[in-house]
Amino acid sequence: MPIRTYLDPAAPNADFRISKQWIDDRTYATMVEKSVICCADAIITLRGDIGAVYLAQRCVYPMKGFWCLGGRVFFNDPTDEHTIARAVEKETGVQFERDRFRYLCVNDYVWACTAQGEFPGRNRASLYQLDVYRDELDQMSAGLSSTEYDTRFGLQRFDMQRMQEEAVHPAMLHALSMIIDWKVGDTMSMLSPAAIAQALAD
Repeated sequence: MPIRTYLDPAAPNADFRISKQWIDDRTYATMVEKSVICCADAIITLRGDIGAVYLAQRCVYPMKGFWCLGGRVFFNDPTDEHTIARAVEKETGVQFERDRFRYLCVNDYVWACTAQGEFPGRNRASLYQLDVYRDELDQMSAGLSSTEYDTRFGLQRFDMQRMQEEAVHPAMLHALSMIIDWKVGDTMSMLSPAAIAQALAD
């Protein structure tokens, strides 16, 4: 289930927002080194394409390589759905309503080094599925931020076989397994037995 937010019952009418959310690089590096950074991520699927997800190629640590989209939770984000909708728009230029993001799970990542320095890092990320249409996928791929992603690579299709061949992070494999199970269940009545078997074999 998605994370629940509980406001302080002793001050139910308080304004819990802060005026400044941005953190300078030095302070953020200390945070990364000394604490767990909370994030929200979205793994992209194409409507009608049951057996695959669409990944970008990150150019920066901690996850250089094939990865999903996402970003850090800001203090003023009311929910992780707000976080991931904001992060996806920032990284692709494409805006999505929050109800388009389907919650999958929470992952805990431990990294050997980070973008902030040669020290270990740890993230706790709520992972969502974003199921898009072809035109939306093309817009997102064309609009990827060059700050973190290889814009020439764009968003490419990965099925289980390609993930295994290219040693994609196990979290992405696990996410695809969850998505296939759900998609097959959602569309079982509309698929032939051969199509179902093919989806599960991919």
